Amino acid sequence: MPPPATSMPRPHEALEELSSTTDVFRCRRPRGQVLVYEGHLAQSLFVVLSGRVLVKSGASNGVEAPSREVAAPLVAPALADVARPAPATLELAEDAELLFIPLGLCVPGGRVAELLEELDLTNLSLKVED
Repeated sequence: MPPPATSMPRPHEALEELSSTTDVFRCRRPRGQVLVYEGHLAQSLFVVLSGRVLVKSGASNGVEAPSREVAAPLVAPALADVARPAPATLELAEDAELLFIPLGLCVPGGRVAELLEELDLTNLSLKVED
């Protein structure tokens, strides 16, 4: 008889585990709160559980690119983008519920990275489309 299949946690269970992880902070933030400034390195990942975010660019070069809004659920910035300065500002377009995840917890293959994958969130790139 084959061994029983191990089941992956459901998204709700993965979210609960992630929320209870030491140094992960769950909160509500108001419309207009800036999560990442253009030209700066992100200090955290943000899981946006509810609300919408605005991605806007142009503050650093004086030429404003079109902004775009993206609805939750999502994680921003995309993990692949955190090693370089943000090409755009990420601002809450409305009140939102967030998880703040320090980058030090996001090691490849680590439990936090696994939980983020299990949540199957949109990875929001901060690149502004031309």
